[in-house]
Amino acid sequence: MKRMLTVAEAADRLRRSERFVKDELRRKNLRGIKTPAGWTVLETDLDLYIDAHANVSQVRGRPA
Repeated sequence: MKRMLTVAEAADRLRRSERFVKDELRRKNLRGIKTPAGWTVLETDLDLYIDAHANVSQVRGRPA
């Protein structure tokens, strides 16, 4: 079974704010599901997002 994360859990994993995660969801840079209770993110989608952005950070000279 795939694990669903709250915005707070996703923000914690990314070490970013909840607002950042919500903005990325709205911009469709991060896949998520909007429910009446708020956004949820599949753990596998968050892992893909992290992998994709880790490579960008390394190219720009920032640690992943």
